[in-house]
Amino acid sequence: MSLLKGMLGALLSCPLFEFCLVNRFALPVLFLLLVACPALLAASPPLSPDQDKILEAIRASALQYTQELPDFMCTQLTHRRVSSPGNSASNLTGVSGRGVAAVGILGMAGSAPNLSDDIEERLTFIGQKEDYTVIAVNGHKVAGIDHMQFLGVISAGAFGTDLHNIFDPRSGTVFAWERPGTLHGHRVYIYSFHLPAQHGAVLVDRNSSRQVLAPYAGRVLVDATTLDVLLIEYRIDPPLDSPIRDSAISIEYQPVAIAGRSYLLPFRSEVRMQVQSSRYVNTIDFRHYHKFAVESKVLP
Repeated sequence: MSLLKGMLGALLSCPLFEFCLVNRFALPVLFLLLVACPALLAASPPLSPDQDKILEAIRASALQYTQELPDFMCTQLTHRRVSSPGNSASNLTGVSGRGVAAVGILGMAGSAPNLSDDIEERLTFIGQKEDYTVIAVNGHKVAGIDHMQFLGVISAGAFGTDLHNIFDPRSGTVFAWERPGTLHGHRVYIYSFHLPAQHGAVLVDRNSSRQVLAPYAGRVLVDATTLDVLLIEYRIDPPLDSPIRDSAISIEYQPVAIAGRSYLLPFRSEVRMQVQSSRYVNTIDFRHYHKFAVESKVLP
């Protein structure tokens, strides 16, 4: 779910390369942390009738997820860390001079070892679409900075995009039953999944306009009572000649009250990415959910 950049302090030098992760069926996201392997999934036994019935109920709920969400606002807090041995710079924060569409990954020259920064944004969800307004960077109020301009690793789409991509029948996702388990005291069902390359992620090198397809695999943890997805975690498998060595994403959901009604919404996300020798980790927290409302006044 839950990724960005900043603008105070020393501005980093121009990125060496930039990537955009997109999905064929929905505007995607780029996220982390995972486990399941395609080879293991291929060897897994077929789902039992009960396991398949549960999976289809989960799919129906996931595909309706964003349509049932109200218009709302929340605060998105992103803590970013990058380690890049052998280089030096005084700050991680930096803003690209050009906008970045969708999910951008910018490899940076001059990034320093063990740098970090914090970005605070107001996230508005209206008409099933996300919009970001950068409020502060490293505790300093800012204005006029776009969410997709930050150098470093950024992402968007935690509010349903991953769910839709994984469960969309057109994605060709292969599911396997893993096991029952528990998560924060909830009894859960755990399904592993794999999206083949032809329906997986599209990695775009913006400098060369080269596009490559990458499979990704992971697992979903589903509340055994409500059949709501509580956790998604997966890893993208980039081609060997890609500067991206590894990319993993996790999004965790919990019930949130908005205008007197409970909705299952992201409360934490993490993205981990290895780009050549640089390691990026973004930890995102979602707080202060409340209903979006527009007030108007008629003047005589």
